[in-house]
Amino acid sequence: MTMRFDLEGDMLPNRDELQTRWEVSDLIEARGIGEVIGSGGGCGQMDIGVEVSDVETAQSQLRAIAAEYQLKNVTFS
Repeated sequence: MTMRFDLEGDMLPNRDELQTRWEVSDLIEARGIGEVIGSGGGCGQMDIGVEVSDVETAQSQLRAIAAEYQLKNVTFS
């Protein structure tokens, strides 16, 4: 599944936003939510690809992380 959220600007992620992505990615794996299989950013958005076994549970856990990091406009696909 892919977790997508908005950046502050409408271009590429800045250094702080990249740091946040790395921290969130590490936390996803540390909490056993799933395996991070890729990430990217641009056009004002950032995404993290996560391989999960239970999509519903993973979305709930990822929403909690998003709230902790105050990520904006989080969507899943």
